[in-house]
Amino acid sequence: MRILPFRLRVFGLVTILSMLWAVVPAALHAQPLQPQPWIYHQAMSHLERHESMQAIKLLDSLRGLSKVPSADLYSAYTLAYMQVRNYDSAAHYTDLLKAHHGTQYLLPAAQLNCYMGHGEEGMRYLHQYLQLKEKLSERRLNNDSLLKPCKNVVAWDTIWLSEWYTPMQRRIDEYDYRVEKGDWDYLLNLLDALPSDQRKRPQFAYYRALALRGKGQYAEALPLAEDAANHFPRRVECAVLTAELLCQVGKCSQAIKRVNSYQKGDPYEPAPLPILAQAYLGNTNYKQAYATARRYLSLYPKDLRCLKVAAEGAAKAKMWSKSLDAIADLLQRSESDTVTDMLTLRGSMLMELQDPQQAIVDLERALVRRPDDTTLLVLAARAYEKMSKRPEMCDCLLRAHKAGHPKAWIRLVEQCPNLRVAGQ
Repeated sequence: MRILPFRLRVFGLVTILSMLWAVVPAALHAQPLQPQPWIYHQAMSHLERHESMQAIKLLDSLRGLSKVPSADLYSAYTLAYMQVRNYDSAAHYTDLLKAHHGTQYLLPAAQLNCYMGHGEEGMRYLHQYLQLKEKLSERRLNNDSLLKPCKNVVAWDTIWLSEWYTPMQRRIDEYDYRVEKGDWDYLLNLLDALPSDQRKRPQFAYYRALALRGKGQYAEALPLAEDAANHFPRRVECAVLTAELLCQVGKCSQAIKRVNSYQKGDPYEPAPLPILAQAYLGNTNYKQAYATARRYLSLYPKDLRCLKVAAEGAAKAKMWSKSLDAIADLLQRSESDTVTDMLTLRGSMLMELQDPQQAIVDLERALVRRPDDTTLLVLAARAYEKMSKRPEMCDCLLRAHKAGHPKAWIRLVEQCPNLRVAGQ
């Protein structure tokens, strides 16, 4: 039983990716000397963005090679050809799955037939799939966009009258649902209701760690996550959670070691890269932070976490143009807090580059969002000083002083002697 459906593997991959049908423009291309597993992950990222033909081209380059399991390739081909509505080719790859990988063909065969409108045939395959010991949860199957056309078939309602799942599978799916909803208190209540001899089991310790992290209780969550990661060393979600918590408690160097340990067994899995990049940044390994973030962005170019790390890492490493590129990308799609952070970072860099006129544009935009941010106010004061705009400089210093900046008053006295402040 999986702890959390994190890695996109085989038919879980097909089902999860089948929900992602929005077309997102991108310009990723396989590098000619990339390792085979990394090319596979590149193909998967294209599928997520519905760039089916690019994915097929990459998958074609992997055929007959031993380092990528053929079941993974056949599953990916099935989804790719379904996306372009080439149903004959999709059926060809489900046939290959059936011939070489036994029951692993059942879910894609059900999806393909349902999507093509062959409801009775799709339900027949789904019925066989539900008899397997390992399968996706009822909730995920009900939310599968490829199976959706079969909901109009009478057999869809009747099939769920049978009990296909063990109590443990039902329990784990409930935990997963609460994690997806961010319902941390409810999840903790469910875990507290377990029999006392089960509460410390590693799989439940993982969920408790997730809930405590969600509530901001990082120190309490860390030993539970470490227990799960030590018990399940090959589960990427455990390694990622532990590394994240280590960084949250100021132990980024240990987070790097945790991820590196996991990567020895699976060096091409992309899931740990965002937290690894963040750990490098927290550990002042700025160039490595930037490189790691960019590696993940080569697969998922719109990932806000890695764009922010790339921008900050490049800035700290004085790679100004690279940081400015990342900031420009972030400002097109970020939420308010990230936008303000990036405006502040770019304004600070432009000051380093001796361009106060452009810096003040970003700093004033950021101050609209955070008018009492003392760091921003002091930066703006410096910019105005370099531009010989003393009244604006004094105004920023006065605002910083009123907002609690410990040294703003000294600069006010030194540089704005004619300014009168009430109470001083």
